[in-house]
Amino acid sequence: MSQACKIKFRQDALRVRSMLCAHDPLGLIRSGASADAYDVYATKTLIILHKIKNGQQTPADLQVYLNALGDGAASDTLCAELIAVANGLDDESPAASLDRK
Repeated sequence: MSQACKIKFRQDALRVRSMLCAHDPLGLIRSGASADAYDVYATKTLIILHKIKNGQQTPADLQVYLNALGDGAASDTLCAELIAVANGLDDESPAASLDRK
């Protein structure tokens, strides 16, 4: 994997993590956790976004995942924001191959 690809993946992951932290669906930030508490969720979300972009999953799949994380009301807005991010993702990102399920 190229250095540029690694950098792009990290930028995408940080962007998704920032969005998750802003909405804080698990209440981690409100309870005093640092932003990196959302790293695992950001990576999984990024994988789902790549699958949506590539037609392997739908926005409804993302909605189900986000609903499982927290309350449905917050996830509606977060889902819409994340779907907008999906269009700008790089097809070469390693997130596209992290989860083959």
